[in-house]
Amino acid sequence: MKKQLPITRRSFLSATAAGMAVTAFPFGNLSLAKVNRDARFILVLARGGMDGLALFPPHGDPDYRKIRGRLALPKEEDGGFLKLDRTFGLHPAASQLLPFWKRKEMAIVPAAANSYRGNAHREALLHLDSGLDAPSNPQSGWLNRAINAMGGEAVPAVSISDQLPLVLAGPDEKGLIQTVPAATSSLPGFYQRVALLYQDDPLLRTALAQEMGQQQNRQSGLTEDDQAADAGARPVSELSVMVRTAAKALRAQDGARIAVIETSGWDTHAAQGSLEGQLARRFSSLAGGLELLASEMRDDWDKTVVVVATEFGRTNSPNKDLGTDHGLASPMMVLGGAIKGGKTVGAWPGLVSRTSELSKALQPSEDIRAVFKSVLVSHMGVEAATVDKTVFPNSEKIKPLSGLL
Repeated sequence: MKKQLPITRRSFLSATAAGMAVTAFPFGNLSLAKVNRDARFILVLARGGMDGLALFPPHGDPDYRKIRGRLALPKEEDGGFLKLDRTFGLHPAASQLLPFWKRKEMAIVPAAANSYRGNAHREALLHLDSGLDAPSNPQSGWLNRAINAMGGEAVPAVSISDQLPLVLAGPDEKGLIQTVPAATSSLPGFYQRVALLYQDDPLLRTALAQEMGQQQNRQSGLTEDDQAADAGARPVSELSVMVRTAAKALRAQDGARIAVIETSGWDTHAAQGSLEGQLARRFSSLAGGLELLASEMRDDWDKTVVVVATEFGRTNSPNKDLGTDHGLASPMMVLGGAIKGGKTVGAWPGLVSRTSELSKALQPSEDIRAVFKSVLVSHMGVEAATVDKTVFPNSEKIKPLSGLL
């Protein structure tokens, strides 16, 4: 039997009411950097493994249509992907992101992954949130350690969730991190209550019954690890509500400078869809939420960086259920008024592996920590040595990704 890890991403918290203020934690005697206290950083976590190859289809890869099969998007001239450059396109359901690219406020890191090389959500999430190579018993998250390196209380953070995520957690108390409850539309029994309310409306009654049936079918076919993939995050359909809350906190003169927003619904093992379908609807929610975030940040958008990260990508080719399984690397999105966008940053390894004719998973060309390091050092002003030794311990060989900021 597989050994159970002693600490989960939620077990750092004692039983506190949702919305209660909780605190960050120091990590030894850190020399405080001359941080940019006017900069904003927003980390959007796509729990469950988002298919970046669907969001940013690599249409210029010669093996794209052969490998993606029925999940490949139609060509641009046939009403398919929106062209970004010679290699990458954009899923049309996420068309709200296209203006960011044109304004050079969005960049793509073509093939990023954390240090985990397995296919279990739980371990992958621990790697992503802790920032460690072997997080069997993590005592803190990498963003918590970064906040303390920046002075703790001087750079407050906000978590838009019901419980503090591991990425912000730590063992001691210092530096305010406020946990703000997310929207409540996904409370247990929500769909059943709405169905009862509209039981006399044949159109809505049928649509709600179909949605509840699809949810039950998805859950019944998933493993225990898959069912835990969302890690308590809220559905991405609620992103607009969450970004309004985050932006309000980040705009305040003495408010938060860092925000973490968790979204769920990205574990698409079956009936993923291509041009339309469940994943397309989630891309629409993601893009719409990010568009609203830029609007809500107002004059502070030009000093904001947003990183959308997931614990692992999906398989390159579809499975028998026309979904995708757990993969490795994935195209990654960085956007904001403070970045140098309108381009890809990092190498594209290609869909075909050097050691296999049809590789099952995209091979990483960048460590995801290189992206985080770039934001922390170049945008937030954390000392590079502190990032290498304290925020991401023993990571000196991983250099900040150049060209983003």
